[in-house]
Amino acid sequence: MCRWIAYFSPQPILVADVILRPEHSIVKQIDVHYLPGIQAPASDSGGPNAFTNVDGFGLGWYSSVPGRYRIHDTPDEHHPHPRLEPAVYRNVLPPIHDLNLQSLCHAIESPIVFGHVRATVGSPVALANCHPFRAGRFLFMHNGAVGGFIDAQVRILSRLSHAARLTIQGNTDSEHVFALFLTFLDPHGPWLRDYHASELEHALEQTISTLVSLCEPAAGWLARDGLTPRSWVSLNLAISDGAHFLALRFAHPPERDPPSLHWSSVGGSALDRRYRAHPDGGRDVGGLPRTEHEPHVVVASEPMTRAKGDEWLLLRPNDLLSTSHQELDKMSTHRMGQLERGTWTTKGWFKPRVRPLFIDHDILSPRHPSRAPRQPSTSHSHSKAAALIRRDRAASFAHDYSHPQLVHAACRRDSVAASESSSGSGASSSS
Repeated sequence: MCRWIAYFSPQPILVADVILRPEHSIVKQIDVHYLPGIQAPASDSGGPNAFTNVDGFGLGWYSSVPGRYRIHDTPDEHHPHPRLEPAVYRNVLPPIHDLNLQSLCHAIESPIVFGHVRATVGSPVALANCHPFRAGRFLFMHNGAVGGFIDAQVRILSRLSHAARLTIQGNTDSEHVFALFLTFLDPHGPWLRDYHASELEHALEQTISTLVSLCEPAAGWLARDGLTPRSWVSLNLAISDGAHFLALRFAHPPERDPPSLHWSSVGGSALDRRYRAHPDGGRDVGGLPRTEHEPHVVVASEPMTRAKGDEWLLLRPNDLLSTSHQELDKMSTHRMGQLERGTWTTKGWFKPRVRPLFIDHDILSPRHPSRAPRQPSTSHSHSKAAALIRRDRAASFAHDYSHPQLVHAACRRDSVAASESSSGSGASSSS
Protein backbone atom coordinates (compact mmCIF):
# COMPACT_ATOMS: atom_id res chain seq x y z
CA MET A 1 0.00 0.00 0.00
CA CYS A 2 1.15 3.52 -0.76
CA ARG A 3 -0.02 7.15 -0.91
CA TRP A 4 -0.24 9.38 -3.98
CA ILE A 5 -1.41 12.75 -5.26
CA ALA A 6 -2.18 13.98 -8.78
CA TYR A 7 -2.76 17.58 -9.92
CA PHE A 8 -4.29 18.09 -13.38
CA SER A 9 -5.02 21.46 -15.00
CA PRO A 10 -4.24 23.52 -18.11
CA GLN A 11 -2.56 25.98 -15.74
CA PRO A 12 0.99 25.11 -14.62
CA ILE A 13 1.80 25.08 -10.93
CA LEU A 14 5.11 25.10 -9.09
CA VAL A 15 5.80 21.47 -8.23
CA ALA A 16 6.90 22.45 -4.71
CA ASP A 17 3.42 23.84 -4.02
CA VAL A 18 1.90 20.41 -4.70
CA ILE A 19 4.56 18.16 -3.23
CA LEU A 20 6.13 20.12 -0.37
CA ARG A 21 4.14 23.18 0.67
CA PRO A 22 1.07 21.82 2.54
CA GLU A 23 1.48 20.81 6.15
CA HIS A 24 -0.03 17.45 5.19
CA SER A 25 1.86 17.11 1.92
CA ILE A 26 2.61 13.80 0.27
CA VAL A 27 6.14 13.78 1.71
CA LYS A 28 4.67 13.88 5.25
CA GLN A 29 2.39 10.92 4.57
CA ILE A 30 5.22 8.49 5.12
CA ASP A 31 3.95 8.25 8.71
CA VAL A 32 1.32 10.98 9.30
CA HIS A 33 -2.25 10.54 8.05
CA TYR A 34 -5.55 12.36 7.70
CA LEU A 35 -8.45 10.10 6.67
CA PRO A 36 -11.82 11.85 6.91
CA GLY A 37 -14.75 9.59 6.07
CA ILE A 38 -12.66 6.42 6.54
CA GLN A 39 -13.60 4.17 9.45
CA ALA A 40 -10.44 2.07 9.66
CA PRO A 41 -7.31 4.02 10.71
CA ALA A 42 -4.04 3.73 8.83
CA SER A 43 -2.30 0.53 9.86
CA ASP A 44 0.60 -1.72 8.88
CA SER A 45 -1.30 -4.84 9.92
CA GLY A 46 -3.18 -5.54 6.70
CA GLY A 47 -5.68 -2.68 6.39
CA PRO A 48 -6.33 -0.87 3.12
CA ASN A 49 -4.35 2.22 4.19
CA ALA A 50 -0.73 1.64 5.16
CA PHE A 51 0.65 3.66 8.05
CA THR A 52 4.34 3.53 7.08
CA ASN A 53 5.32 4.47 3.52
CA VAL A 54 9.11 4.70 3.44
CA ASP A 55 10.09 2.32 0.62
CA GLY A 56 10.63 4.91 -2.09
CA PHE A 57 9.37 8.13 -3.57
CA GLY A 58 8.56 9.26 -7.08
CA LEU A 59 7.69 12.49 -8.84
CA GLY A 60 6.19 12.79 -12.32
CA TRP A 61 5.41 15.86 -14.43
CA TYR A 62 4.88 16.95 -18.04
CA SER A 63 7.13 19.37 -19.87
CA SER A 64 7.34 21.04 -23.28
CA VAL A 65 11.12 21.35 -23.03
CA PRO A 66 12.01 18.08 -24.81
CA GLY A 67 9.92 19.07 -27.81
CA ARG A 68 11.46 22.53 -28.05
CA TYR A 69 14.97 21.10 -28.17
CA ARG A 70 14.25 18.16 -30.45
CA ILE A 71 15.73 18.95 -33.87
CA HIS A 72 13.41 16.65 -35.79
CA ASP A 73 11.56 13.37 -35.55
CA THR A 74 13.06 10.45 -37.41
CA PRO A 75 11.73 10.00 -40.97
CA ASP A 76 10.13 6.69 -40.02
CA GLU A 77 8.30 8.14 -37.03
CA HIS A 78 4.59 7.41 -37.42
CA HIS A 79 3.57 9.28 -34.28
CA PRO A 80 5.06 12.77 -33.81
CA HIS A 81 6.08 13.51 -30.27
CA PRO A 82 3.37 15.26 -28.21
CA ARG A 83 3.68 18.86 -27.08
CA LEU A 84 3.90 17.79 -23.45
CA GLU A 85 6.09 14.82 -22.59
CA PRO A 86 6.38 13.01 -19.26
CA ALA A 87 9.42 13.13 -17.00
CA VAL A 88 10.05 11.32 -13.72
CA TYR A 89 12.34 11.56 -10.73
CA ARG A 90 12.51 8.59 -8.37
CA ASN A 91 14.51 7.66 -5.30
CA VAL A 92 14.51 4.81 -2.79
CA LEU A 93 15.10 7.28 0.03
CA PRO A 94 12.14 8.63 2.01
CA PRO A 95 11.38 12.05 0.50
CA ILE A 96 12.14 14.00 3.68
CA HIS A 97 15.75 12.75 3.44
CA ASP A 98 16.14 13.54 -0.27
CA LEU A 99 18.10 16.79 -0.59
CA ASN A 100 17.81 16.84 -4.39
CA LEU A 101 14.02 16.80 -4.21
CA GLN A 102 13.85 20.24 -2.63
CA SER A 103 15.86 21.84 -5.45
CA LEU A 104 13.94 20.07 -8.19
CA CYS A 105 10.50 20.94 -6.84
CA HIS A 106 11.35 24.64 -6.58
CA ALA A 107 12.68 24.74 -10.16
CA ILE A 108 9.90 22.94 -12.07
CA GLU A 109 6.39 24.01 -13.00
CA SER A 110 3.92 21.79 -14.80
CA PRO A 111 0.19 21.55 -15.51
CA ILE A 112 0.28 17.89 -14.43
CA VAL A 113 2.04 16.70 -11.29
CA PHE A 114 2.18 13.17 -9.85
CA GLY A 115 3.64 12.37 -6.44
CA HIS A 116 3.94 8.93 -4.82
CA VAL A 117 5.32 7.46 -1.57
CA ARG A 118 5.70 3.68 -1.57
CA ALA A 119 5.06 0.93 0.95
CA THR A 120 6.11 -2.41 -0.46
CA VAL A 121 4.12 -5.57 0.25
CA GLY A 122 6.66 -8.06 -1.07
CA SER A 123 8.69 -6.64 -3.94
CA PRO A 124 12.14 -5.28 -3.03
CA VAL A 125 13.00 -1.67 -2.37
CA ALA A 126 14.58 -0.70 -5.68
CA LEU A 127 14.65 2.31 -7.96
CA ALA A 128 12.95 0.39 -10.78
CA ASN A 129 10.03 -0.37 -8.47
CA CYS A 130 9.30 3.25 -7.53
CA HIS A 131 6.29 5.01 -9.04
CA PRO A 132 5.25 6.73 -11.22
CA PHE A 133 6.00 4.58 -14.26
CA ARG A 134 6.40 6.05 -17.72
CA ALA A 135 5.84 4.72 -21.25
CA GLY A 136 5.35 6.78 -24.39
CA ARG A 137 3.29 9.78 -23.37
CA PHE A 138 1.82 8.06 -20.31
CA LEU A 139 2.39 8.35 -16.57
CA PHE A 140 0.94 5.70 -14.26
CA MET A 141 0.91 5.16 -10.51
CA HIS A 142 -0.85 2.72 -8.20
CA ASN A 143 -1.83 2.34 -4.57
CA GLY A 144 -3.03 -1.07 -3.49
CA ALA A 145 -2.11 -4.69 -4.08
CA VAL A 146 -2.88 -7.44 -6.57
CA GLY A 147 -3.61 -10.47 -4.45
CA GLY A 148 -2.30 -13.72 -5.90
CA PHE A 149 0.11 -11.84 -8.15
CA ILE A 150 2.98 -14.31 -7.69
CA ASP A 151 0.80 -17.21 -8.82
CA ALA A 152 -0.82 -15.19 -11.61
CA GLN A 153 2.30 -13.45 -12.90
CA VAL A 154 2.98 -15.98 -15.66
CA ARG A 155 -0.64 -15.78 -16.83
CA ILE A 156 -0.47 -11.97 -16.82
CA LEU A 157 2.77 -11.99 -18.81
CA SER A 158 1.18 -14.27 -21.39
CA ARG A 159 -1.49 -11.61 -21.99
CA LEU A 160 1.01 -8.81 -22.60
CA SER A 161 2.06 -7.68 -26.04
CA HIS A 162 5.76 -7.81 -26.82
CA ALA A 163 6.01 -4.01 -26.84
CA ALA A 164 4.24 -3.67 -23.48
CA ARG A 165 6.39 -6.38 -21.91
CA LEU A 166 9.52 -4.43 -22.82
CA THR A 167 8.32 -1.48 -20.70
CA ILE A 168 8.64 -3.53 -17.49
CA GLN A 169 11.88 -2.75 -15.65
CA GLY A 170 11.05 -3.87 -12.12
CA ASN A 171 9.06 -6.70 -10.57
CA THR A 172 6.06 -4.99 -8.98
CA ASP A 173 2.46 -5.96 -9.57
CA SER A 174 1.86 -2.28 -10.37
CA GLU A 175 4.15 -2.22 -13.39
CA HIS A 176 2.50 -5.37 -14.75
CA VAL A 177 -0.90 -3.68 -14.39
CA PHE A 178 0.44 -0.74 -16.39
CA ALA A 179 1.79 -3.05 -19.10
CA LEU A 180 -1.57 -4.80 -19.32
CA PHE A 181 -3.28 -1.42 -19.74
CA LEU A 182 -0.84 -0.51 -22.54
CA THR A 183 -1.52 -3.85 -24.22
CA PHE A 184 -5.25 -3.26 -24.34
CA LEU A 185 -4.80 0.36 -25.37
CA ASP A 186 -2.36 -0.17 -28.25
CA PRO A 187 -0.49 -3.51 -28.31
CA HIS A 188 2.26 -2.37 -30.67
CA GLY A 189 3.07 0.97 -29.01
CA PRO A 190 4.84 3.35 -28.88
CA TRP A 191 1.89 5.10 -27.17
CA LEU A 192 2.68 8.53 -28.60
CA ARG A 193 -0.40 9.23 -30.68
CA ASP A 194 -3.45 11.21 -29.58
CA TYR A 195 -6.00 9.05 -27.78
CA HIS A 196 -9.68 9.60 -27.17
CA ALA A 197 -10.99 9.42 -23.61
CA SER A 198 -13.20 6.45 -24.49
CA GLU A 199 -10.12 4.50 -25.63
CA LEU A 200 -8.41 5.02 -22.30
CA GLU A 201 -11.50 4.13 -20.29
CA HIS A 202 -12.19 1.01 -22.33
CA ALA A 203 -8.59 -0.18 -21.98
CA LEU A 204 -8.81 0.37 -18.22
CA GLU A 205 -12.05 -1.61 -17.99
CA GLN A 206 -10.46 -4.50 -19.89
CA THR A 207 -7.40 -4.34 -17.66
CA ILE A 208 -9.39 -4.56 -14.43
CA SER A 209 -11.67 -7.39 -15.59
CA THR A 210 -8.69 -9.38 -16.88
CA LEU A 211 -6.77 -8.96 -13.63
CA VAL A 212 -9.71 -10.06 -11.51
CA SER A 213 -10.20 -13.10 -13.73
CA LEU A 214 -6.53 -14.11 -13.74
CA CYS A 215 -5.96 -13.60 -10.01
CA GLU A 216 -9.06 -15.31 -8.64
CA PRO A 217 -8.13 -18.03 -6.10
CA ALA A 218 -8.99 -21.60 -7.08
CA ALA A 219 -11.44 -21.80 -4.18
CA GLY A 220 -13.08 -18.47 -5.00
CA TRP A 221 -12.66 -14.98 -3.63
CA LEU A 222 -14.65 -15.56 -0.44
CA ALA A 223 -14.25 -18.07 2.36
CA ARG A 224 -17.04 -20.50 3.19
CA ASP A 225 -18.77 -17.94 5.40
CA GLY A 226 -19.39 -15.84 2.27
CA LEU A 227 -18.06 -12.72 4.00
CA THR A 228 -14.31 -13.07 4.50
CA PRO A 229 -12.11 -12.51 1.43
CA ARG A 230 -9.46 -15.14 0.83
CA SER A 231 -7.61 -12.67 -1.35
CA TRP A 232 -8.35 -9.36 -3.03
CA VAL A 233 -7.33 -6.93 -5.71
CA SER A 234 -7.14 -3.24 -4.77
CA LEU A 235 -6.33 -0.72 -7.47
CA ASN A 236 -6.25 3.01 -6.80
CA LEU A 237 -4.82 4.18 -10.11
CA ALA A 238 -3.78 7.50 -11.66
CA ILE A 239 -3.18 7.60 -15.43
CA SER A 240 -2.42 10.51 -17.75
CA ASP A 241 -1.24 10.94 -21.33
CA GLY A 242 -0.68 14.67 -20.97
CA ALA A 243 -4.13 15.46 -22.36
CA HIS A 244 -6.46 13.20 -20.33
CA PHE A 245 -6.56 12.11 -16.71
CA LEU A 246 -8.12 9.04 -15.11
CA ALA A 247 -8.31 8.20 -11.40
CA LEU A 248 -9.81 4.95 -10.15
CA ARG A 249 -10.71 3.69 -6.67
CA PHE A 250 -11.31 -0.05 -6.94
CA ALA A 251 -11.31 -3.23 -4.87
CA HIS A 252 -12.58 -6.74 -5.47
CA PRO A 253 -14.33 -8.59 -3.94
CA PRO A 254 -16.66 -5.84 -2.65
CA GLU A 255 -16.29 -7.16 0.88
CA ARG A 256 -12.82 -5.58 0.86
CA ASP A 257 -12.56 -1.79 1.13
CA PRO A 258 -10.21 -0.07 -1.32
CA PRO A 259 -7.64 2.43 -0.03
CA SER A 260 -8.90 5.97 0.49
CA LEU A 261 -9.02 8.36 -2.47
CA HIS A 262 -10.34 11.95 -2.39
CA TRP A 263 -10.75 14.66 -5.02
CA SER A 264 -11.21 18.42 -5.07
CA SER A 265 -11.80 20.99 -7.80
CA VAL A 266 -10.93 23.95 -5.56
CA GLY A 267 -7.92 22.68 -3.60
CA GLY A 268 -5.47 23.62 -6.34
CA SER A 269 -6.05 27.32 -5.78
CA ALA A 270 -5.11 26.85 -2.12
CA LEU A 271 -1.97 24.92 -3.07
CA ASP A 272 -0.81 27.59 -5.53
CA ARG A 273 1.07 30.32 -3.64
CA ARG A 274 0.13 32.95 -6.23
CA TYR A 275 -3.49 32.99 -5.01
CA ARG A 276 -5.06 34.46 -1.91
CA ALA A 277 -5.32 31.27 0.09
CA HIS A 278 -3.16 29.01 2.20
CA PRO A 279 -3.31 25.21 2.04
CA ASP A 280 -3.40 24.95 5.83
CA GLY A 281 -5.87 27.79 6.39
CA GLY A 282 -3.14 30.20 7.46
CA ARG A 283 -2.46 33.76 6.36
CA ASP A 284 -3.07 34.45 2.68
CA VAL A 285 0.13 35.27 0.85
CA GLY A 286 -0.77 35.44 -2.86
CA GLY A 287 -2.11 38.44 -4.71
CA LEU A 288 -4.61 36.78 -7.08
CA PRO A 289 -8.18 35.94 -6.08
CA ARG A 290 -8.95 32.22 -5.97
CA THR A 291 -11.82 32.69 -8.39
CA GLU A 292 -9.31 33.44 -11.15
CA HIS A 293 -7.60 30.06 -10.90
CA GLU A 294 -8.06 27.90 -13.98
CA PRO A 295 -10.26 24.79 -13.77
CA HIS A 296 -8.45 21.84 -12.26
CA VAL A 297 -8.82 18.67 -10.26
CA VAL A 298 -6.63 17.35 -7.47
CA VAL A 299 -6.93 13.68 -6.56
CA ALA A 300 -5.11 12.38 -3.49
CA SER A 301 -5.04 9.46 -1.11
CA GLU A 302 -5.56 11.99 1.68
CA PRO A 303 -6.87 15.58 1.56
CA MET A 304 -3.96 18.01 1.49
CA THR A 305 -5.60 21.42 1.95
CA ARG A 306 -7.71 22.78 4.78
CA ALA A 307 -8.29 26.33 3.58
CA LYS A 308 -11.67 27.93 4.16
CA GLY A 309 -14.15 26.78 1.54
CA ASP A 310 -12.09 23.79 0.39
CA GLU A 311 -14.09 20.69 -0.29
CA TRP A 312 -12.64 17.21 -0.65
CA LEU A 313 -14.93 14.40 -1.72
CA LEU A 314 -14.29 10.71 -1.12
CA LEU A 315 -14.65 8.60 -4.24
CA ARG A 316 -16.98 5.68 -3.72
CA PRO A 317 -15.56 2.17 -4.19
CA ASN A 318 -15.16 1.31 -7.90
CA ASP A 319 -15.64 4.93 -9.01
CA LEU A 320 -13.76 6.22 -12.04
CA LEU A 321 -12.99 9.95 -12.27
CA SER A 322 -12.03 11.32 -15.67
CA THR A 323 -11.37 14.69 -17.28
CA SER A 324 -9.22 16.26 -19.99
CA HIS A 325 -7.50 19.50 -20.87
CA GLN A 326 -10.03 20.01 -23.65
CA GLU A 327 -12.88 19.75 -21.16
CA LEU A 328 -11.17 22.11 -18.73
CA ASP A 329 -10.44 24.63 -21.50
CA LYS A 330 -14.14 24.65 -22.42
CA MET A 331 -15.08 25.23 -18.81
CA SER A 332 -12.58 28.07 -18.59
CA THR A 333 -14.05 29.75 -21.67
CA HIS A 334 -17.54 29.35 -20.23
CA ARG A 335 -16.40 30.82 -16.92
CA MET A 336 -14.84 33.85 -18.63
CA GLY A 337 -18.16 34.53 -20.34
CA GLN A 338 -19.95 34.36 -17.00
CA LEU A 339 -17.42 36.67 -15.40
CA GLU A 340 -17.87 39.23 -18.17
CA ARG A 341 -21.64 39.11 -17.70
CA GLY A 342 -21.31 39.21 -13.92
CA THR A 343 -23.29 35.98 -13.49
CA TRP A 344 -20.55 33.83 -11.92
CA THR A 345 -20.01 34.32 -8.21
CA THR A 346 -18.81 31.02 -6.76
CA LYS A 347 -15.74 28.89 -7.04
CA GLY A 348 -15.75 25.11 -7.17
CA TRP A 349 -17.97 25.25 -10.25
CA PHE A 350 -16.07 22.51 -12.07
CA LYS A 351 -17.08 18.92 -11.47
CA PRO A 352 -15.21 16.12 -13.26
CA ARG A 353 -17.04 13.11 -14.60
CA VAL A 354 -17.36 10.41 -11.93
CA ARG A 355 -19.03 7.15 -12.82
CA PRO A 356 -18.89 3.49 -11.78
CA LEU A 357 -16.39 1.34 -13.61
CA PHE A 358 -18.06 -1.05 -16.08
CA ILE A 359 -16.11 -4.25 -16.57
CA ASP A 360 -16.72 -7.41 -18.54
CA HIS A 361 -19.35 -9.79 -17.12
CA ASP A 362 -19.93 -7.38 -14.25
CA ILE A 363 -17.84 -9.26 -11.72
CA LEU A 364 -18.97 -6.73 -9.12
CA SER A 365 -22.47 -8.17 -9.08
CA PRO A 366 -23.16 -10.58 -6.21
CA ARG A 367 -25.38 -12.48 -8.66
CA HIS A 368 -22.61 -13.08 -11.15
CA PRO A 369 -21.81 -16.79 -11.67
CA SER A 370 -18.27 -16.30 -10.31
CA ARG A 371 -19.77 -15.31 -6.93
CA ALA A 372 -22.10 -18.31 -6.67
CA PRO A 373 -21.95 -22.11 -7.13
CA ARG A 374 -21.76 -22.91 -10.83
CA GLN A 375 -24.87 -24.41 -12.40
CA PRO A 376 -24.81 -26.52 -15.57
CA SER A 377 -26.04 -24.52 -18.54
CA THR A 378 -25.48 -24.21 -22.26
CA SER A 379 -23.15 -21.50 -23.56
CA HIS A 380 -26.13 -19.74 -25.14
CA SER A 381 -28.18 -19.46 -21.95
CA HIS A 382 -25.10 -18.59 -19.90
CA SER A 383 -24.16 -15.64 -22.12
CA LYS A 384 -27.78 -14.47 -22.11
CA ALA A 385 -27.93 -14.61 -18.31
CA ALA A 386 -24.65 -12.72 -18.02
CA ALA A 387 -26.01 -9.97 -20.27
CA LEU A 388 -29.11 -9.68 -18.09
CA ILE A 389 -26.97 -9.44 -14.97
CA ARG A 390 -24.88 -6.68 -16.50
CA ARG A 391 -28.01 -4.81 -17.55
CA ASP A 392 -29.56 -5.00 -14.06
CA ARG A 393 -26.32 -3.82 -12.50
CA ALA A 394 -26.01 -0.92 -14.93
CA ALA A 395 -29.57 0.13 -14.15
CA SER A 396 -28.87 0.15 -10.41
CA PHE A 397 -25.66 2.14 -10.97
CA ALA A 398 -27.47 4.68 -13.09
CA HIS A 399 -30.17 5.07 -10.44
CA ASP A 400 -27.55 5.66 -7.72
CA TYR A 401 -25.52 8.10 -9.83
CA SER A 402 -28.50 9.83 -11.53
CA HIS A 403 -27.00 9.10 -14.94
CA PRO A 404 -29.62 7.56 -17.22
CA GLN A 405 -27.16 7.78 -20.13
CA LEU A 406 -25.15 5.03 -18.47
CA VAL A 407 -28.10 2.66 -18.72
CA HIS A 408 -28.51 3.31 -22.43
CA ALA A 409 -24.80 2.84 -23.15
CA ALA A 410 -24.42 -0.26 -21.02
CA CYS A 411 -27.60 -1.92 -22.28
CA ARG A 412 -26.64 -1.23 -25.88
CA ARG A 413 -23.22 -2.80 -25.31
CA ASP A 414 -24.80 -5.78 -23.56
CA SER A 415 -27.30 -6.37 -26.37
CA VAL A 416 -24.47 -6.35 -28.90
CA ALA A 417 -22.43 -8.76 -26.77
CA ALA A 418 -25.42 -11.06 -26.32
CA SER A 419 -26.18 -11.10 -30.05
CA GLU A 420 -22.54 -11.83 -30.89
CA SER A 421 -22.43 -14.65 -28.35
CA SER A 422 -25.69 -16.03 -29.68
CA SER A 423 -24.51 -16.01 -33.30
CA GLY A 424 -21.14 -17.48 -32.28
CA SER A 425 -22.73 -20.36 -30.36
CA GLY A 426 -25.10 -21.03 -33.23
CA ALA A 427 -22.20 -21.25 -35.66
CA SER A 428 -20.31 -23.66 -33.44
CA SER A 429 -23.30 -25.95 -32.99
CA SER A 430 -23.97 -26.05 -36.72
CA SER A 431 -20.42 -27.12 -37.40
